[in-house]
Amino acid sequence: MCTHLSPSERSVFAKRKPGMRFTEKMLGTFRSTKNQNRETPCEFAVTVESQDVESMIECDPAHTASISGTVTCPALSVAPMTVTKGN
Repeated sequence: MCTHLSPSERSVFAKRKPGMRFTEKMLGTFRSTKNQNRETPCEFAVTVESQDVESMIECDPAHTASISGTVTCPALSVAPMTVTKGN
């Protein structure tokens, strides 16, 4: 429970829980276990969406957030790979 909220704010919060969405982009390299001397550039861009920010912030183990986006890494696939139905 968000203890910093007044009772009336908690009532509104309980009726309509706020959500959030953000997009994260990471750049790096991939190194195969077969060829340790060769690195391939990789890019990972995903959007994370939560329907319940309070559960997310309080690390509720039952909370899930959806994840979607793309992974681009020529060492793994010639075409960008789609991330769907992630939690």
